[in-house]
Amino acid sequence: MFPCWVFLARDLLFRRFIALDISESVPDHSTFWRFRQKLDKLLLMDKLLQEINSQLIDKGLYIKSGGVSIVDASVIEAKQCCPNKDKYKHSTQDPDAKWNVKVGSDGKSKSTYGYKAHINVD
Repeated sequence: MFPCWVFLARDLLFRRFIALDISESVPDHSTFWRFRQKLDKLLLMDKLLQEINSQLIDKGLYIKSGGVSIVDASVIEAKQCCPNKDKYKHSTQDPDAKWNVKVGSDGKSKSTYGYKAHINVD
């Protein structure tokens, strides 16, 4: 995970979020460190976090733990898709594999014979 000042240097959306103009320089590590130390010393870190969470809840943007799942599926091709026989007349086709159709971002369909590995992240 990158530190916040790296995101501010790379991503315009982060700059916009904190109202940092493109012509302004990004605060360095020590600036963030001193600010955080000051918040801790004044016991304001928890209050600030509660206020931010409260505003997010009011706008319907707060996501509770386990409230969102991201699911992705990767296609893994099987070695043999045609029902051929080996020299002992055994099928060389994988009995567990199935035909899969994946539609790309260009709208074209691609058929593959194999498996789908599903990944779920909370």
